Amino acid sequence: MNKIFTLLLLTAINLSCSKNETYPGYIKAGQISGPGISYTDVDPDFTITMPDIYTVFMTKSIDLNEDKTPDFILQYSESSVTQLGMHLKMLEIVPQGMNAVCISNEHGNWVDSLNFNDTISAKCNWSDSLALLYRFYWYVGIGSDSTGLWRQNSNFYIGVKIVDGGHTQYGWMDMKLNTLRQFAVTRPY
Repeated sequence: MNKIFTLLLLTAINLSCSKNETYPGYIKAGQISGPGISYTDVDPDFTITMPDIYTVFMTKSIDLNEDKTPDFILQYSESSVTQLGMHLKMLEIVPQGMNAVCISNEHGNWVDSLNFNDTISAKCNWSDSLALLYRFYWYVGIGSDSTGLWRQNSNFYIGVKIVDGGHTQYGWMDMKLNTLRQFAVTRPY
């Protein structure tokens, strides 16, 4: 009988000490503080670039919630200088697992460029597929063209959703061209 009582007592103590984790249901683009907000200033900024003139494709894994598992992969393509008469640059983001990126309502697989203080929540248009940040090309005699909603020379944010252990975390990434400068995600509090 004493063993059963001791076991019940230990179980009750364990249950009373377990954390009831609460995750914020949203984050504002650019938000760096507040209950349940984890902010990281990438220092130095990380730029995905080609290591030499012969490389045309690079990837970079991004672990925003620091669980040692890639949440997103950035894919950067750039034509080599051997392709005379044309030049191409393209940056895409690929959600891993059940994670997702906020995309435009009007333009299928283009990453939405969020303004400072826009709300990132379940109400965003989420995609768990590859999404385009930008694509630029130039051809001799034809000119150049850019595609994608990502405004390369302005301060906008990428909305992200991370599903981790049944919990949904929301966050943002601040990128300019192909450089990750800072990010934040919601955490339990």
